Amino acid sequence: MIEYFDWVKDTLKINDTIGNQRLLMLIAQHKPALISVPGEKFNYCNTGYAVLSVILEKISGMTYSELLNKRIIQPLGLKNTYVQTVQMPISPMTRVYGMKYKDGYWNKFDLTSLDEVVGDGNIYSTVGDLLLWDQALRNGKVLKPALLKEAYTPAIVQEKPKMVYGFGWIINEPDKKVSHSGSWNGFKNNFIRDLQNGFTLISLSNGTAGKSSWLIHDQFEKAISKLNK
Repeated sequence: MIEYFDWVKDTLKINDTIGNQRLLMLIAQHKPALISVPGEKFNYCNTGYAVLSVILEKISGMTYSELLNKRIIQPLGLKNTYVQTVQMPISPMTRVYGMKYKDGYWNKFDLTSLDEVVGDGNIYSTVGDLLLWDQALRNGKVLKPALLKEAYTPAIVQEKPKMVYGFGWIINEPDKKVSHSGSWNGFKNNFIRDLQNGFTLISLSNGTAGKSSWLIHDQFEKAISKLNK
């Protein structure tokens, strides 16, 4: 499917707040052309995650935030993980704001009118909570091993992909390393999981530069390479 944020802003010229239900209504109404048919080639698509969150809400009878709390946050004891969208009236005191460096100063570069959509983003967390999430995946608290293995299995497509992707994970090396990065207004993050040796790198940045995160990433990769020799 098309990337919804480019399509909503550049094609439909809509600047007011968009949530998941309205996004689905717009897709149903305008029927934007597919980028490719299933099985043809890989394209990372935030719209797919937005649609999945609506499916989860319909099946569970709960909002995305409620479901996340019930099935993941509370059982794993995550203390600083939550959903925050642009129309929520109150933000936790600990919430960080996205920043952008311009003309020698850091300026707020945070939520937009598209940040009512959930499924592809708007989850706030900490390095400590994400490490608990990583450990829960490793010890089977979240998903059964067979299902997790399926998530780490590359999708089969006709066109050779530039990025090898499973279910929610970039597969850097089959059975050895998976990762996922993410960026949005004022944020750049990275999550790398060494499946072979059990190491994890989590870097979170509320600045658009993100240089330090990638320097840490490079050091992590070099350290893992030495271990595997």
